Order: sequence, then structure tokens, then C-alpha cells
Amino acid sequence: MFFINGLLAVLLIGFMEAALGKAKRNENSLGMLFAVLVVLVVIVLMGYGIIRF
Repeated sequence: MFFINGLLAVLLIGFMEAALGKAKRNENSLGMLFAVLVVLVVIVLMGYGIIRF
């Protein structure tokens, strides 16, 4: 569980960096922002114990 949570946290940081980079270059970053939101919700739900593996 800790390994999956850590992996998702690193993935979240990568998605955030990519979304900010696209936004800075004035490209469409809506897909990346959606990916950030989805991963963030999964991490929060795992933290509260709603999602368990």
C-alpha cells in the first residue's frame, strides 16, 4: 500500500510539472490537469482508507 501511494505521489508530481509546462507554453493543458485531479483524488481516497489494495 505504501509503495503504491508513493508511486502515485511521484506520478502526481510529474503530471503537475507537465501541466504547468504546457500552460506556460500556452498549449492545451486540460488533459493533464484532469490527470492531476484524478490521481489526487485517488491518493486522498487511499489516505482515508476508502480505497484499499
